[in-house]
Amino acid sequence: MLREEGIETLANKPRPAALLLMTGRLRPAAVLRDLGRADSRELGDRVRLASPETTVILWARDEDAMEVLDPGATTPRRYFTAVPEGLRSELSNVRVNRV
Repeated sequence: MLREEGIETLANKPRPAALLLMTGRLRPAAVLRDLGRADSRELGDRVRLASPETTVILWARDEDAMEVLDPGATTPRRYFTAVPEGLRSELSNVRVNRV
């Protein structure tokens, strides 16, 4: 879906340590994580420490749920709508690298 929107994806990092290293070095506009993973919220907080200007988006692949952790925010914005449309809309509000 991201490629269809012309959004460049840098990597799919399943290991938290690798994700944190890349985030700290590359300072991406957004990091997406699966909301269904037990460590996603904690890892989202760690991403925000490594790159405070990065928006963290947690989305449930099989459900209509998404949380967005904006830079500097203390609580996430929560969505309970069709995730693909909400994700597209959210990413259009974030500075992204276009292919």
